[in-house]
Amino acid sequence: ALTALQETGADFRLSVIGEQFRTVPEVFETARLQFADHIERWGFQPTREEYHAALMAADVFVSTAQHEFFGISAVEAAAAGAFVLLPQRLAYPEVFADCETAGFFYGNTAAELATALAGLSDRLDEKGDLLPPDKCGVRIASQYLWPHLAPQYDDRLAGL
Repeated sequence: ALTALQETGADFRLSVIGEQFRTVPEVFETARLQFADHIERWGFQPTREEYHAALMAADVFVSTAQHEFFGISAVEAAAAGAFVLLPQRLAYPEVFADCETAGFFYGNTAAELATALAGLSDRLDEKGDLLPPDKCGVRIASQYLWPHLAPQYDDRLAGL
């Protein structure tokens, strides 16, 4: 998908962040070399502040996850104001169900992801903003923030 985006001539910056394990798929090293001129951040961010800075700097958050229980990184990115671009699978459709019309889902293929990324690049160039007017992702994410959840936990614990 990134190769297809690069071939469109789109100007993009790339952060690939997250824990790295001993066995790293070859595609990551290939991407690190191919997109070296586009890379902002790569790999594990050593502090929570650096991780948050990466999210706050992002216009778009992309997940290509094959295994996901909830999608906490997508929720964190949405809370930070990034447009989340998610596969139409796993927990994402449930978590972001109220955002169906926001265009957050790209299907399940690399070609669909590439098309969605190119469209977002064009939209960002034209409008300067990607978020839907109702800020759906931010609204969804806010329900998982501690100030919202703490009173619910307190009520449930008091009920025990």
